Amino acid sequence: MSAPATQIPRRMARHGGRAAESGISFVEVMVSLALLSVIGLIFYQLFIGSMRVTMMLESESDLVTLGQRVVNEMRLEIMQSRTAFEDDTVGQSYLAQVSLPTDAPVLTGSLLPIVDTGGRLEPDSGTRRVGNSMLLARHLEPTLVPFDHDGDSNTPEIDFEADLYRFRYVYLSENTERSFLKNGHYLDLVLATSGRYADFFQLDGLTAAQKADVAVDLYAGGITTAWDPGRPADQAFYQIQSDGSLTGPFSHTIDLTEYRSLLPEFRGGRISGSMNYSVGIQSDPPLETDDRIGLYAEPSGPFPGGFEVLAVGPASSRQVLVRVVLLAEYNRRLSSHENRVIVTTSSF
Repeated sequence: MSAPATQIPRRMARHGGRAAESGISFVEVMVSLALLSVIGLIFYQLFIGSMRVTMMLESESDLVTLGQRVVNEMRLEIMQSRTAFEDDTVGQSYLAQVSLPTDAPVLTGSLLPIVDTGGRLEPDSGTRRVGNSMLLARHLEPTLVPFDHDGDSNTPEIDFEADLYRFRYVYLSENTERSFLKNGHYLDLVLATSGRYADFFQLDGLTAAQKADVAVDLYAGGITTAWDPGRPADQAFYQIQSDGSLTGPFSHTIDLTEYRSLLPEFRGGRISGSMNYSVGIQSDPPLETDDRIGLYAEPSGPFPGGFEVLAVGPASSRQVLVRVVLLAEYNRRLSSHENRVIVTTSSF
């Protein structure tokens, strides 16, 4: 028999005496990589764009929520205030006695509002009324002090409702922990508060024995100063002694070094701090925002910023407007939101 013919595999072919196999050429590899790169770049751009939109939507939601919380707190402060000081002789005398925290200084150019008893809630024109800070004496819940009301040791003592106050100062401050739009800082809204004060006018209406009885208990509770709401600062403060006697008036510093930010969320940010926040910053030219930062006040340097206070009307039915503008920035894109509240109160 003759030898069997050699069979050539189907995947092999003879060419020039060498076997050739099917595969992908270098050119095909390069073309595939180029196409994958283009597709990857398109998806990356879509991802970045989607992330930016999501960030801006989240920041706008944050601004609405945070701004509403701030104006609600301002509403409560105003409604529970015994006295709200304006930018007059009395108000300036109290500001001169205030001691503030060194790490949260007041924004340069900050002013208290000026009450316009016959005005309306409208922007200033020529005469300034709007302020960007508030100094209040907030009425606290009375403390109950048992005392001998009739001088008879055989009858039971009754509780005396001693009125108490805290001074509260709301103001803008430059915080350098974070830079907003390369300013080296962002604007924070700060609430500084004092210790408790007794009502001198109330205590002074008691008999000498009753006054001493009540004042001794107040002193034991850490309340060592009484305040006369109807006096300027240099005539308004009296020392409560350990024996219950009152001495004064005396020169008194209102210690407001206990403070907190009304917007603590501004210290951080989303995605490793990529989203940046601030209370509205007054600049020249003004920032391009949907909500005008200084709407009721006439801008002057950093005044008023994104915090405006306007008080109008008679003392019996005074209207107080508080307006807050908050900003968010991501990748040099700004979004803003305005919150405002109008409070009707019997005094401000």
